[in-house]
Amino acid sequence: MMATDILDLRTKAQIEAWDELELAEEGEEVPPDPGWSIRHAATARAEKPDDVPGIAAEIADRQVQRIARLRRQRRADEYVAEQKIQSIEGWLEERRARAEKEAARLEVVLYAYSLDFPPPKGKSISLPSGKLRRRANRPHTEKSEEAARAFIRAQGLEAMETYFRAAEPPIDWERFSKDIEFDTDGQAIFAPTGEIMEVQIEYEDGHTETMLVKRRVPPAQPEIFEVEIFDQIMLGGE
Repeated sequence: MMATDILDLRTKAQIEAWDELELAEEGEEVPPDPGWSIRHAATARAEKPDDVPGIAAEIADRQVQRIARLRRQRRADEYVAEQKIQSIEGWLEERRARAEKEAARLEVVLYAYSLDFPPPKGKSISLPSGKLRRRANRPHTEKSEEAARAFIRAQGLEAMETYFRAAEPPIDWERFSKDIEFDTDGQAIFAPTGEIMEVQIEYEDGHTETMLVKRRVPPAQPEIFEVEIFDQIMLGGE
């Protein structure tokens, strides 16, 4: 038997195996052998050499159709996955909101308990599963780079040399803050001059705006209540 005959027999076997795969599930449709090729398959099926190109084109188109089905399946899988992800995220958000609402309710109960049974000043309440703390909520400070630059320039050359720098940020806030004081209303006062630290900013469209360089904002809640849970309790231990 000649080598070409052996190749033809091998190709026919591969074609038969490939045809069987046509009946298999989509995920199993893979070439039966790494050596399989459209040229060999078309040659084995053709009754005469002139038929080979047409048969090869049919076989090639079948592979294009397979790829199309695989891509459609991929899109369908992605859609299903997205729907499942959205469903899980919705479920998780609902569970999270429910847990946070219930925890907040219980914290109110514990806060009342801390008022009814206050610990020594500055101390926390120790319980078997955790600690309860109440502490003063400090005001926070807001500042404006734009207003600060305008204010420093208005103070003159000496102030610019003192508070401006070449690095980023351009204002040396650490040095600048040492010369800022606050009155009882949280208004910033420039200590060297006693001047209220506000400036008029004029914009290109002609309108002006009064801006504060810095101000101290009182907290919305004067006291912070914290519940600390011990690690072994969070891990499910007794």
